[in-house]
Amino acid sequence: MTISDIKQNLSITTVLAHYGLSVNGSNRLCCPFHDDKKPSMEMFPKSDTVFCFSSNCKVHGKPIDVIDFVMHQEKLSKHEAILKCKSLLGATGGGVAAAPAQAQPMVSEKVRVKTMTAAFAHFQRSFAQSKAAQAYMQNRGLERIQEVGFHDGTLSKPLRAG
Repeated sequence: MTISDIKQNLSITTVLAHYGLSVNGSNRLCCPFHDDKKPSMEMFPKSDTVFCFSSNCKVHGKPIDVIDFVMHQEKLSKHEAILKCKSLLGATGGGVAAAPAQAQPMVSEKVRVKTMTAAFAHFQRSFAQSKAAQAYMQNRGLERIQEVGFHDGTLSKPLRAG
C-alpha cells in the first residue's frame, strides 16, 4: 500500500473519530496540538486535511493530512505514522486490499523436527564446551537446564553446569 493509497482511502473524519475528536457544524474543532478553548482548527473534507489557525500551534500555517495528523497526535516518526494509518485502514475495513503474502515454501514436519533437533544438539554441544556459559548459569543459580529451545521429547539427559 502506497502513501497515496492511504491518503485516498483513509479520511480525516475517520482519523479524528479514532482519537475521539469531532467537528462542529462549521467543520471546526478545538485543536489537539495546543491548549485551545474555542475551535481554531478547521477540517476540509474535500482535501482530507485540517488546518489550525492559531499562531500558538506547532502545526500552524500548513495543512495537515491524515499521516501528519497521526504523526503529531501520537508523536511518531513519519514511518511509524504511515504504519499506524495502514492499521487504521485495516481496522476500519476500508481501502485497498493488502498485497498477497509471498508464498512460503512448505516444510514437512519431519524436516522441521530434524532441523530443530540438529540445532538443539549443536547448542547442547556448544554449552558443554563453553566455560563462560557454564559460569553464567552458575552465577544465575541455575543448577541444571532440562530444556533449551526446541525439544522434541527425546532428550535423554539434562544439561549440567560444570
